[in-house]
Amino acid sequence: MKRVPSVCVRKARVVTGYLHICYSCVPTNIIFLRRFRYRLKMNCSKPALKGVEKIPLLNREEYKLSYLQRVAYGFGHVFNDLCAAMWFSYLLFYLQIILQMKATIAGILLMIGQVFDALATPVAGWAVDKYGTKKSWHLMGTVMVVISFPLVYTKCFLCLEDNEIQQLFYHILVIVLFQIGWAIVQISHLSVIPNITDVPAQRSELTAIRYTASVCSSVVAYIVTWLVLRSQSQVDTVIGPSDYPKFREIVIVLLIMGAISTVIFHCGVDWNKCNKKSSNTNSLLNVPKKNMFLSPILYQISSLYVASRLFMILNLVYMPLYLEEQAAINGDIGNINLREYLASVPLVSFVASFITSIVLKYKTDSWGNKNTYLFGSIISLSSCLSVGFYIPQTSNVFFIYIVAVLVGTGSSITIVSSLCLTAKMIGPNVDQGASVYSIVTFTDKLICGVAVVIIEHMKCADKSLCPEYYRYVLANVSGAAALFGIITLGTLKLSQRHHTSTLHI
Repeated sequence: MKRVPSVCVRKARVVTGYLHICYSCVPTNIIFLRRFRYRLKMNCSKPALKGVEKIPLLNREEYKLSYLQRVAYGFGHVFNDLCAAMWFSYLLFYLQIILQMKATIAGILLMIGQVFDALATPVAGWAVDKYGTKKSWHLMGTVMVVISFPLVYTKCFLCLEDNEIQQLFYHILVIVLFQIGWAIVQISHLSVIPNITDVPAQRSELTAIRYTASVCSSVVAYIVTWLVLRSQSQVDTVIGPSDYPKFREIVIVLLIMGAISTVIFHCGVDWNKCNKKSSNTNSLLNVPKKNMFLSPILYQISSLYVASRLFMILNLVYMPLYLEEQAAINGDIGNINLREYLASVPLVSFVASFITSIVLKYKTDSWGNKNTYLFGSIISLSSCLSVGFYIPQTSNVFFIYIVAVLVGTGSSITIVSSLCLTAKMIGPNVDQGASVYSIVTFTDKLICGVAVVIIEHMKCADKSLCPEYYRYVLANVSGAAALFGIITLGTLKLSQRHHTSTLHI
């Protein structure tokens, strides 16, 4: 009976046959083709080492994640994303406009949250890798967020209303608890990606799904905000301290949605896969496991993520204040409901992010992560240039929405591509995934917090001295962040040329 070759051998013959046709004019490649075919055959036939899980060379059907697994994973960070939308977009607005805090104090509170988030991130990464399971850590972080997040947007009932010191310490306490829980959920959720699949394409898909879910969560948060804050009266267009109960209603609605999403995540993910150990092979960057944290490429990828996050967060934080600033400058803004602007502009931005993330899900591998990041950075720069150089004489609705689309598209592309680079950096070293992600996300939280404090401290005490302060923040500071990402990308390409790796990220 004629022996039927295995699937791997048949595929090897197809690949080598194609290469042989392409390079048949070069005799020296015959030896390479024979060695390639032999190694591919040996990889399929030899047994895996004891205690080491064999990494598949080919993306076979049995390694493909089910649709339920992918959807369930996307729900795992929804609660965090709902909270983040309120935190970055409306915290400064809430503290300054609703609670009537000074701009410097509000900026300090946001910085404290970012600093504790940054400090908790590497600790959470180390703890998730060393102790317990990712499921237990995710649950613990979720409980902390459930307790603390509503208190951030709630006045201290035990404090005197006129005592600013008591109010300040109350907000510091609940913000610190919230940010620690948020960091635990973020790191435990990110570290699941290398565990549930070894295929790089599927890791990129999960990263895109995660960001798509993040964008959808932000869209939902802004829709809820728009529905609650919108006024039926044409006269009541200004938001003030009397709107405090409405912010509390928004938080309660988002809290219920986040809890439901967490339940879906824990019921749908195969947690048995998340307990597997890493192999002793190197990552896609060919960096030895023990030397991964000494590789400069890791910190260059971290810088790419920092640039993309700083650009996005600055736009989230200062876009509402920019709109309020334009409302004070342009006399005809009263014809447009500022309440609807406050939610509709971020909503348009995240709708653009959602559409972009869907495209990235299918095109990131073909375009290349580095080329994709460069394209996103150029779009981000274009939004900053539009705000900086184009000065509408009146409140131009079309202009504001165009800027929102550019911001959403650019931030979506850069964040997804930088996280895909991180997943490829980890490779099969899954037991260090949480630590790697904690390093990548550590710096952006710290830098974003410091940047907000510096921006708020430099603001003029008298608004008449700098009436367009937040416009220049969006144009200059956000533009500098996007430019920093482009420069870092160039250094990453130079580093890879001198790197011993034969594979590319």
